[in-house]
Amino acid sequence: MNEGLLTTEEVANILGVDERTVWVYRNLKENPLPFVKLQGAIRFREESVRAWIEGREKHAHNERNQSPRHAKESTGG
Repeated sequence: MNEGLLTTEEVANILGVDERTVWVYRNLKENPLPFVKLQGAIRFREESVRAWIEGREKHAHNERNQSPRHAKESTGG
């Protein structure tokens, strides 16, 4: 039944962060790390964690490409 479900420790290892950082990611106001609660235990679907990582990579890439010069050009300034 827990196939494909990861613990906080396992997610921390995948992300290369401390378990407390995983808690912070779960509680972000924008794009929080998705999780499920099963009988009081927090678990993460592996595919959801991978998709969350990809989404953050795309978001970071878009922010890097949006330099002030590009922002002026896109607003007609």
